[in-house]
Amino acid sequence: QQNLYIADDYGIRKWTIGSSSGTLYSGSTTLGWISDLDLDTSGNLYAAVPNRYSIMMWSSPTQVPVTVAGNNNFGYSSSQFASPY
Repeated sequence: QQNLYIADDYGIRKWTIGSSSGTLYSGSTTLGWISDLDLDTSGNLYAAVPNRYSIMMWSSPTQVPVTVAGNNNFGYSSSQFASPY
C-alpha cells in the first residue's frame, strides 16, 4: 500500500494511492507553512517548518508531533535555523 502525504494550510493529509479521498494525518493551523516532507523507512514523517525554525517529526503510528531539530527561534547557533527548507 503506497501513500502520498500532502501539506496544506490546515495540516498534513494522507492519501492512499488509488483512493478517491484522503484522511487528515495531522491537523494544526499552528504549524503554518510546511516547506518539505520526508518519510523514513520506519514510517516516521518529518516536516521542515520555516515559521517555527524547526524540523518536526510525527512518529508512526501515534502521529504525535515532536520537534527533533531547531528550537523555534531564528538564529545561527548549533541549535537554531535561519530558514529550514
